[in-house]
Amino acid sequence: MPAPPGRILIIDDDLNILHGYRRMLGRRYEVEIAEGPREGLQKALSGQQYAVIICDLHMPKIDGLSLMAKVRELSPHTVRIILTGSLDNSNALNAMNDGTIFRYLTKPCRLEVLSRCIDEGLTFHRQALLAERMRGQTLVGLALLMADLFSVQEPQLAGSAPRIHALVSQMTRRLALPDAWEFEVAAALCKIGLVSLPPALKTCLSQGLELSSAQAELVAQSPQRAASYLEPLTDLEEVARMLAGAGKPLPPVAGTCMLAAPRWLVGAQLLRLANDYEQQRAVQPNALAAVQVLRQKAGDYFPEMLECLVGLVTEECKSKTTLSLDKLRPGMVLAEDLVSHRGQMLIARGQTITPATLGFLGHRREFGFDLPGIASIQTESIPTRASAGAA
Repeated sequence: MPAPPGRILIIDDDLNILHGYRRMLGRRYEVEIAEGPREGLQKALSGQQYAVIICDLHMPKIDGLSLMAKVRELSPHTVRIILTGSLDNSNALNAMNDGTIFRYLTKPCRLEVLSRCIDEGLTFHRQALLAERMRGQTLVGLALLMADLFSVQEPQLAGSAPRIHALVSQMTRRLALPDAWEFEVAAALCKIGLVSLPPALKTCLSQGLELSSAQAELVAQSPQRAASYLEPLTDLEEVARMLAGAGKPLPPVAGTCMLAAPRWLVGAQLLRLANDYEQQRAVQPNALAAVQVLRQKAGDYFPEMLECLVGLVTEECKSKTTLSLDKLRPGMVLAEDLVSHRGQMLIARGQTITPATLGFLGHRREFGFDLPGIASIQTESIPTRASAGAA
């Protein structure tokens, strides 16, 4: 019977034992080895997605349980198995009970026992990923619906939310960050803290009026308010932490390694970078000038995150076209704000066209409201048939 798919990492401080595991298991599984806890931790945090990590309990400097606790924090769906030669397994049992490890096995371990445990781990990993993907897709869909309704109702106030979501979504894919749905939910809901602002303050923000110090403080507190709305929801605790940290600078203790940072901090900095770009985009003459300003503050961001944004913006600038409003279709993405002839912003750039968006434009046309003749669209978002028609 073939083994379930998935990459396996085995960590031990004895190189001869590692080579033995690779010879025994390499015919059935995709096996990588790491000599000692330092190399093991580097590989585990390298961005490679391991379905199962097997680690010796007793190693110098970092014991196996401490290493597995770090792996659990940064890659919660990786199945973690401990090998121990100790007769006192109380620590390993406690770690299994609290979820730090999936199984512990005593050495020497027979090949059939280890293989069966690996097969169970790979199956568990696949099922966990599937359940997480389905749950994530549902939550992202609900968050995007809320963001879409808010941005249509308050385009000047929340119009940047779809663009921030689009940027964060693209960066998570390009950076190959696991469990991207949490980052996407946080990005979609990044402006919900503005919902509860007093109407007069919303008007000031929409019209770009100068704010008093008290008003500016209320606006600055919006990330914390957004987080407070989500804190009671147990499945969104990490998302709430991302939102709460989105307005804060990168802590010096985080260093420059994004992969070694806590997940909530990575999400918070994704939101902060995307929001900073949107703020610069509003005052700079073009997108490339906006990213150049951010590059001058490179120490404020994770380097790989900033370079990822620069690459995405550069590519986007090369890929725009115009379509008449009657050719807009769901799924297309606005490359520029859709503005009426009188200067009223109708739909913010970066927003994905949805049936609700088309309904909004249709009602305006039906009742004789001012509409522009064309819209600027990101070329890559145009379906092939529509693209051919536009040509």
